[in-house]
Amino acid sequence: MDGAPDDPGPRRANHRRRPVEVADVRVVAQPVGAFVDVLVHAGEAVVDVIGDGTVLVLDVGFFSVDWAVLVNGDLRRTAVGTSLEAMSVVIDAAAALIGADPGGKPPAAVVERALAEGRAAILYRGQRVRLAPYLARAAERIGRIALEALRQDLRREQTEVDLIVLTGGGGALFGPLVQDLFDPVPIHVPADPVVANARGYFHYGGR
Repeated sequence: MDGAPDDPGPRRANHRRRPVEVADVRVVAQPVGAFVDVLVHAGEAVVDVIGDGTVLVLDVGFFSVDWAVLVNGDLRRTAVGTSLEAMSVVIDAAAALIGADPGGKPPAAVVERALAEGRAAILYRGQRVRLAPYLARAAERIGRIALEALRQDLRREQTEVDLIVLTGGGGALFGPLVQDLFDPVPIHVPADPVVANARGYFHYGGR
């Protein structure tokens, strides 16, 4: 009977609750985590450029490409942006290129899983297909769309970039295009760029 004294009611997870006090909340742009990571782990030469120059932080993620511009170490809030032409779009375009000749295309999820597992090829219609050339072609086309929006932002800021911090899981694919568009600006890629943002936020939160 509902509401009976001996009714145990819904089962509750048997775990201890630990209160957490939040002392301060700050909203920061997505790529700032990678910027902090570079400050903590980069060499003196890179840190010197950051202190005196203009740094573009470019984070190529799965669902978005995010960027931020910092001048003399300070975030320029009018030069923060994002584009949805990111790795998810690149993967879908690469799958379409693979299937262009024989017709049809492999599921984008197959390409995505191969990348996540570090495999260089997929099995498609009984043949091993190397992913690198298709991903490079797709990234070159999709990347130009994302980076054009970024370049428009930089024109409005009327600033010249002294250093590019390129991070995120898709940074390696976008790297050749970034180098081509911004040459001769040096590019710094953090160690393990996939988690550079997370590492930076960890340091930022611990200050």
